[in-house]
Amino acid sequence: MKKENIIQTVPGYNTGGISRIWLLDIQDFNSYKFRDDKLYNEAFVESIIAKSAFTEIEAIEECYFSETLSGNIYKQEINSFIGILNYSTLAQFLETGSRKYLIVFETRQGGYFVFGSDGGATIGFDQQTGRSGEIAGYNVKITKDSSYPLFELKSLNNIQIAYTYKPHFSGEFCQLVNNEQTGYEIASYVTKETADGEPVDIAGNLCSESGQKQAIRLLNGFSNPNIQKYIAEATYQPYTDYIEGVSVLRYNPQKCAVSDISSIWLDKSQIIFSDTNTTEAVILNSIGAWSLISETDIATCTPSAGEAGTATLTFTRGETSNPVFFIFKNIDTNQTTQISIVNNNLTEWVLKDGEWNNNGYWLINGIW
Repeated sequence: MKKENIIQTVPGYNTGGISRIWLLDIQDFNSYKFRDDKLYNEAFVESIIAKSAFTEIEAIEECYFSETLSGNIYKQEINSFIGILNYSTLAQFLETGSRKYLIVFETRQGGYFVFGSDGGATIGFDQQTGRSGEIAGYNVKITKDSSYPLFELKSLNNIQIAYTYKPHFSGEFCQLVNNEQTGYEIASYVTKETADGEPVDIAGNLCSESGQKQAIRLLNGFSNPNIQKYIAEATYQPYTDYIEGVSVLRYNPQKCAVSDISSIWLDKSQIIFSDTNTTEAVILNSIGAWSLISETDIATCTPSAGEAGTATLTFTRGETSNPVFFIFKNIDTNQTTQISIVNNNLTEWVLKDGEWNNNGYWLINGIW
């Protein structure tokens, strides 16, 4: 939690019901966690999940909160007076006035409350020099028309930084499933950080606030890459796919050759042409360059060769009646895949021992 005051005030004078106010840019707010994981009608927030820390404004003179219900809208407002009139304070107000905020405040009785989660509250002000004998300063007003009422917050210490994990591929480590490579490279370590890339420590606090090392997780067997900068909080295994919802893999079949997995495949195994179906599209996937190595004039196929990736093949019906297989080969691995092409004047495919007989004949007019 950031403790710096963005507005310096004269201490020791607070006659209102609010003693302290904290601001969080609404763009950095993630969510509330309500007591016992219930819905918002519980009105008691266990913790706030955010991408950054709050900034504190010290509340002084005649500071109070009010809330009224109009229809289904809660009109919420904090009024306060800042008794300093100078260019520095004005500049800070101009900056805050251009943004919207989640607001947390502490009452003089020690309770914490929060509002503004649905879009953020607006900070407005006007300044006065005061007549002779009067006080100079700023009338500050924080307002929000909200769908939600004021919520009580368990504690200001229950602000949790929203963090994620960023994978780092600093070594040639391949994912293994059942001791076989999958074609994917796995990160050697992941760093714990906010969505904006700020380092986060083991406790989930910003390193810039706690002064602690950035937390990382290591691939089992991989050493800490920088013990001065990082501290390991856990390890993960070579078969891991995700850490806290973040993928630790990237496809790299050149570095991590696939074990017992086809390097080329089609999304269909057969095409049957008819008088109304004379063209058909088929998707080919290959982890390397490929080419068509077997074809006849029963159909044409375009393209007939390509690079690694996904290609859409267009098959167009020809004149030949005899069924054939079109065979495609991955040039790097020599693995092949095939698709059978059939014209509609052929009525039945011969089965042998319950499987397609690739070397059999088609029945034409009931004759072998």
